[in-house]
Amino acid sequence: MTLSLHKITVRYGPVTAVAGASADLPAGQVSVLIGPNGAGKSSVLKAAAGLLPAIGQVMLAGAPAGAGRGGIVYMPQDNAAATSLSLIELVLLGRLDSLSWAVPRANVAAAIDQLAGFGLADLAERGLDAVSGGQRQLAFLAQALFREPRVLLLDEPTAALDVRHQLTVLDLLRRTARDQGIVVAAALHDLSLAAIYADHVVCLADGRIDAAGPVAEVLTAARLRRVYGVEAELTRGADGRPRVTPLRAVSGARLLGPVPHYPLKDASLAPACYLKGHVAGRLKNLRRRPDDGLDRPSRALFPAPDLGARAALHRDDHRRGGVAWRPRPLARLRCGRAPAGGAIGRCRAGPSGGRRADRRRLWL
Repeated sequence: MTLSLHKITVRYGPVTAVAGASADLPAGQVSVLIGPNGAGKSSVLKAAAGLLPAIGQVMLAGAPAGAGRGGIVYMPQDNAAATSLSLIELVLLGRLDSLSWAVPRANVAAAIDQLAGFGLADLAERGLDAVSGGQRQLAFLAQALFREPRVLLLDEPTAALDVRHQLTVLDLLRRTARDQGIVVAAALHDLSLAAIYADHVVCLADGRIDAAGPVAEVLTAARLRRVYGVEAELTRGADGRPRVTPLRAVSGARLLGPVPHYPLKDASLAPACYLKGHVAGRLKNLRRRPDDGLDRPSRALFPAPDLGARAALHRDDHRRGGVAWRPRPLARLRCGRAPAGGAIGRCRAGPSGGRRADRRRLWL
């Protein structure tokens, strides 16, 4: 059984987070996704789990995974939960579909055994709001395994754990993958742990898959320098697997980020100052006037809502409920009375003849 990703593309508004990613994640092995922040690791995992709308195809054992993604379990990196559920209740919820009002004793015993595998049996009755962040992370991982998945997708499962529990979790994941023959894929930032525990490595950079394959082929000094911008020393351990020791950041290295995507109808609005997703220049002639409280842009703005240039930005509600910002030229602004249901405001000529927003706000 293999989880196959074929030309997966994920976009957040104008930004392409993942562009045409294809990879095969084999069963019975631990596949590790590596890459710098913003490389697209989380987006790939969420798309594989069916949690993000994506272009492309996800195949499980040669068949489309389907909208429900049955048998695929995803655990996010942020498991903050404002609830007083006990740890054993959390684990039991992993089999919610098969539970009734009366929980079978066998399920309770299995849930306690699952917690015991992470050293949490003594805390089974304690609430989630009364344990540490690392213990909460372990409890959610216990729930994920309690669901008996065919595919287990983990986003930085060791992020909140101490060294001992990091090794315990990765040992358990490797043993589970081999004994149960399931697909296990995890995003990790610790390259040393990835080198020790991974059977298959997928390296992402700039929203694309830079390399995929055995550890020794993917983890090379040249690739780490190019993808991460660091000098690293690679040695061989007693088991023959590579060991990665980061030495220093490469001076002047520029890491590539997600590439902004503009539909054809908005191509004329795409700013020339974008370079591989990074702003190569600063917006000029953007000044804050203390008397009106708004910015006065002199041209179309690139999509950055934190600039506060509301006069040249408009907001689209994304179909997922999020907010996407797109540039809008100042020349498209209209003066006068706003239409019914719109934001009210006016604009008037400034001292130099240009348009300036007054305190009554601009409407778009």
